[in-house]
Amino acid sequence: MEFLQKEGITTREELAAYRKPLEEQVLSLMKERRELYRKAPGGMRIQAINGELKELRKKIRLSQKIEKQSLEMEERLRQAKATGTGTGSVRETAKRQNGIDKEVKAYELWR
Repeated sequence: MEFLQKEGITTREELAAYRKPLEEQVLSLMKERRELYRKAPGGMRIQAINGELKELRKKIRLSQKIEKQSLEMEERLRQAKATGTGTGSVRETAKRQNGIDKEVKAYELWR
């Protein structure tokens, strides 16, 4: 949630829009690095590019994880609503409902 708040992202579409320029920047840096490897292997710029790539890839992976988790959460919510609370003891039902309520709240904040 901290990442989403920091970047001002509230929907999956915004998340995809955030990730697209990062992926383009990764491709551009990889191309630049490839040229530098041919011209000046071991240069300082290559090390700087490697550091930038590491941070960009980290942000891309995080955004992909968030998107995947939001889709999974949406599916679980859909299933929970379709099946109702199910059967079982009152305590089990309360635990299950509490977990669903937390997921609903988190999803609604994300949406």
